[in-house]
Amino acid sequence: MRKRIRREKHLDWNIEPWASFAFHRIPGPVDFRVMRAQLKLTQTQCAELLGVYRNTVQSWDTGKKRVPPMAYHLLRLLLESKHFAARHADWQGWQIARDGLLYGPDSCYGFSPADLRAWWYERQAAKTAHQNAANLDAALAAAQRENTELRALFVNQGVVDELVSMQTRLTELVSKLNTARVIQFPQKSTNPKKAAAS
Repeated sequence: MRKRIRREKHLDWNIEPWASFAFHRIPGPVDFRVMRAQLKLTQTQCAELLGVYRNTVQSWDTGKKRVPPMAYHLLRLLLESKHFAARHADWQGWQIARDGLLYGPDSCYGFSPADLRAWWYERQAAKTAHQNAANLDAALAAAQRENTELRALFVNQGVVDELVSMQTRLTELVSKLNTARVIQFPQKSTNPKKAAAS
């Protein structure tokens, strides 16, 4: 009778829930590699996270050594945890609570994904408004410089003085015309009867 070779069975993590592995069997190296790939951890990063040497993680990946259940459980918890995505240094103190909202270190305000999307759109609109305001300020400054240069040019060439003197002369002429007497001259009659009678 031929002996059956027992092949290692690993879970399809795209189908089965992460927590269900405990009810199936002890995880193997394939499961460990899949978990590490899902977490996007290199062997060195995984070793630092688990507190072991990189060669140890390499031997777990290749199946030379059995993966300790606690190491596997830790990777599973990290993958299932909603807080793992917020563990970057810039997000220190931020966390996603059970209500699904993102809270800052002060825990005063919670942000939903819709709030963050709306905030991003409003920020883009504000950046556009600030850019438009800066462009208008630059155009206004250029117009003011041009106006100042033109005024200086007119003053330097005496154009303003000449215009003022012309305005004074025109005012004098208008006042003389207003005070002059208009003399009525007799008009010649074209009617011959009236001319004979006179």
